[in-house]
Parts: sequence; C-alpha cells; structure tokens
Amino acid sequence: MRYERKEAKEFARQNMNGLWVAITNPFLNGGDIDERGLIRNISYLSEGLKIEGIFCNGIMGEFWALTVSERKAILEIIVGESRGRMLVSVVTTHHSLRETIELTRHAQEIGAEFAVLINPYVGPRSERDILSYYSAVCNAVDIGIIIFNTPMAGYSMSPSLIQELAEIENICGIKNTDTTDHMAEVRRRVGTRIVVSDPLEERLFFNMTHFGQQVFYADPEPYLYQTVTRQPIRGYTQLIERGEVETALELFRSLEGIRKVYAKWIMNPLLKGEMPNAFLKYWMELLGMSGGFVRPPLTQITPEHREALKKDLIEVGLISYI
Repeated sequence: MRYERKEAKEFARQNMNGLWVAITNPFLNGGDIDERGLIRNISYLSEGLKIEGIFCNGIMGEFWALTVSERKAILEIIVGESRGRMLVSVVTTHHSLRETIELTRHAQEIGAEFAVLINPYVGPRSERDILSYYSAVCNAVDIGIIIFNTPMAGYSMSPSLIQELAEIENICGIKNTDTTDHMAEVRRRVGTRIVVSDPLEERLFFNMTHFGQQVFYADPEPYLYQTVTRQPIRGYTQLIERGEVETALELFRSLEGIRKVYAKWIMNPLLKGEMPNAFLKYWMELLGMSGGFVRPPLTQITPEHREALKKDLIEVGLISYI
C-alpha cells in the first residue's frame, strides 16, 4: 500500500482528482469473464481518455452476479493493467461481513488505492448497526475506505451518521448519490474531513464552481459522452480549473442532447429499479469498447432497443451512421 492508515485522508485529498469512472465487467456469451475485453477497456480508458481513476466491481460491474473468487480475479487484472496509469478503487461490500473484510484485505494486499463500502443493503439498518458495520471493516484493514451512499441500497444514510463515519481514521471519501439538499448538508458536515463527490455529471459544473468539488467520482459518463478525439467533460473541467468559467459553461451546455439520451437509457430505468447494464454495454460497443453480455437474471438488449439506442446516439452526433 502506498500510504499508512493514518495517512489515508491526506492521500485521498492529494490523489482523488480529475475524472474517475465506474466500469462494467464484460462477459462472454456463456457467462465467463471476458478478460481480454476487460484489459482492452482499461487500456482505452487510460491511454485513450486519460482517465485518472476507476471504480470497479460496483453496480455497473454487476457485483451481485460475481463469486468472491471472481471479484478477486477481476480486481487483480484491473490493478495489474492500471498500475502506473490509473488509480483503482473497488467495491468490497458483500452481504457477509466476513467476506466483506476478506475482499477489503485482498484489495489492500494487491495494491488497490481504495476500497469502497456500500451502505449495507440487507440485514440491520439502524444507525448503530451501520456504524458497527463500517467500524468492523475499517478496524480490520489499513486501506482507505470510501463510502458509497446510494438509495439503491433501499435507504440513504443521514448526514449526521456520515459525519460520525468520517471520524474513523481510514474513511477518506464519499460518493453520495442523494439529493442536492442532502449533498449540501454532507458537504457542510464533512467537507473538510474527507473528499466529497456528487457523481452526477449534470451537476458537475455547479459542484465545481460553487463547492470546489475536486474529483468526478465515479459514474460512466466520461466514457459514454467522450471519445479519443472529442472530450468535452475533460474540456470544461479544465477550463473551470483555469478560471475560464464562461467558456466552460458553453461547453457544459453543449452536452444537453447527450444527457437526455443518458437519462432515457440509463438513469430513468435505474430510478425505476431496472438495471440498465445491457443498454450501457451496447452504448460502449458503439464507441469501440468491449461491452459484452450481462449475466442472469439481467436480460440482454433486444434488437429493437439496439436500433433505437444507436439512432439516438447518431442524432446527438456522438457516433456516425453505422
């Protein structure tokens, strides 16, 4: 590990910058992990898009469909391929606390920069029990822990609980997908203690210019909205950092068409409880990445949806007619 436990918060403040992406795991038709496809995607993200960091084995990575050994094997590939090119954070949450600790220790041992814990999605949900859960994992490891507070777990953690969690020595960041009001209160309470990120690109301009958000951590938009030759998110974030806010705003607004497509195919299904991974993977394929299949119980994208999604991306100018 590149830092000591007591240095986790400072390491995060110094190194969680730029664009981090939540990546998928490509699967072959029979359900096996497409290792070549995964390696190809890592190379594309690091060399083509110059992404600073990745978030893996999460919701977009279909972690619920992976065995513990598969989660370890995938992470080993990602860490090996990313070393020296991108930083790595990995979701290690499991419904078993023992296996959560096992996965988190594994992440530490093989050299991932951070481990990520989702607010527990089964079992006790009182604030006392959630604090006990995070404390148990954090006390068992030295690696920096990032909180992933997502209502997809069935509830959201309160700002006061997040404030209490932020006092744990190796908790160093939070990816918070709650409302803007919730986010504002979390920033007020813990913004000087840990790195706080709202992962929605549509709010990134405001978050950077009004709250000084230092990192986009971590959703798929940077590899869905951008190509090797056209990188508007990279462009407007760099403009903001240089103080060219008005020019940045013009570039930010130019993405409204793509955002509507993203809402239609990714966010709207997600908000209704429908996992959009098959749509996401096909979108990736249209941009030249390895998407692959989803694992049951998710269903593959239909031919009708393939044509409709392709048409939408052509209309907003992201891809040419294929």
